[in-house]
Amino acid sequence: MNIKLPEIEELTEQQQDILNKKEAVSVSGGAGTGKTVLSIWKHILNWKERDVKSFLITYTHSLTKYFELSIKSKNIEASNYINNIDKFVKDPNKDIDMLIIDEAQDIKLDTHKDFKGKYQSVSYGADNKQILYPENKSTEEELKKLYKNEEFVLIQIFRNSYKILNFIKYVFPSSNITEEMMVYSSVVVKK
Repeated sequence: MNIKLPEIEELTEQQQDILNKKEAVSVSGGAGTGKTVLSIWKHILNWKERDVKSFLITYTHSLTKYFELSIKSKNIEASNYINNIDKFVKDPNKDIDMLIIDEAQDIKLDTHKDFKGKYQSVSYGADNKQILYPENKSTEEELKKLYKNEEFVLIQIFRNSYKILNFIKYVFPSSNITEEMMVYSSVVVKK
């Protein structure tokens, strides 16, 4: 598996400003805006530079493995404090300073309430439009009300929409993808 975490210097000014916040934050934004990358870097910086013991959780097993591999090259100790939500809930690590949750929208509100009671600091990323499991969801509004973190909204998309649009245009030649859309996607989104 080829895992390459962007370097901090490659992140936008807004993303770097968010990472400069030592306290817990709330990060929202659409798919591909970098919420997961910020969760990973916050976790690394906590262990590497801030003497903050954090634990990073996400919803899926595959993302957990991605986190572990991404973090291992930056900080081995931090890579030992990662798990998916199911395993974390069954065996919660109580000796941490901050819990960092990626894909927080896919975790039940009751579980978040439990986290709020157990952990002094909970940082998270969430997006209502990426809710995968409606029966287990928490909305951004519910999370903001519960955690009361400083809020940040990411708007720049980093997934290569130009290549995606080109692929769709090739596979579905009758699609309504215009040249203007192609030009816009190549300018707005980093290739």
